[in-house]
Amino acid sequence: MTTMKAIQMHEYGPASVLRYEDVQRPVAGSGQVLVRVVAAGVNPVDWKFRAGYLKDMMPLALPWIPGFDFSGTVDAVGPDVEAFAVGDAVFGKSSFPGGGSYAQFVVVSTADIVRKPAGVNHVQAAAIPAGALTAWQALFNDGALELAAGQTLLVLGAAGSVGSFAVQLAKRKGARVIAVGRASQQAHLRALGADLVVDTARGDLSSVGQVDAVLDLVGGELQEQAWPLLKRGGAFASTMSPPSAEQASARVARTAFIFTQTNAQQLAEVASLIELGSVAVHIAKTLPLENAREAHELLEAQGVLGKLVLTT
Repeated sequence: MTTMKAIQMHEYGPASVLRYEDVQRPVAGSGQVLVRVVAAGVNPVDWKFRAGYLKDMMPLALPWIPGFDFSGTVDAVGPDVEAFAVGDAVFGKSSFPGGGSYAQFVVVSTADIVRKPAGVNHVQAAAIPAGALTAWQALFNDGALELAAGQTLLVLGAAGSVGSFAVQLAKRKGARVIAVGRASQQAHLRALGADLVVDTARGDLSSVGQVDAVLDLVGGELQEQAWPLLKRGGAFASTMSPPSAEQASARVARTAFIFTQTNAQQLAEVASLIELGSVAVHIAKTLPLENAREAHELLEAQGVLGKLVLTT
């Protein structure tokens, strides 16, 4: 078999530019494996690449197959691969500019995958990488929030994939978590373990009080409203835009702009927590691969609780 089914974009634009078509099946090179994809996670960055929002900073070589998160089985191994064998169940996150997980097969470096725990199914595994890694790296990496037990964390946009992991991981660390989301998301946020849930429709965060750290997953007006809540010497991280240097200086605060990196050790640790039931994966909806357009439209409309996953 030399071809496969995949979602491909030949130009930037709305979700309608995504085509379900036959494409050349990739071949594993040195240090790579070919994974037969069972499920692929859908992330906000996927539609932002598709729409062209990132083309000046990270241009794509078109045509391009979107998608970074995936779970499946090793179908073939390239030269110099010893850590994985055909038939191994794996999951991971391909590195930019590869993408390629919206397909029946994807080629990735062995550094981008880990073995899937038996107690985690492929749909759950595909929902882990980008969301969990982003949350983990924002909360715990050196130079980011470096969250500690007993601190108070404010999470803006807490109900999505990254926020859902962030709330749970912060609670496991022993932090107090204030989660900000829509009214329809309140029950979900409480179930995640948030100590206080704030409705964005209130349009005012002043009643929240002072916090040690802010994780901004939405940007814009909410990001601006969060700054006065940050204690002097606190930390502010954002996945949306570099936090204000002026605001940080006024509060002697650390800042971090989070761009997720694949980290096998962190992936394996999160997967272990999920298998043990210590952290939950929240799947908003599963869709067949050919319905990728619908998945993008749902994400763009916002308000999705958890993760959207495509199945092959």
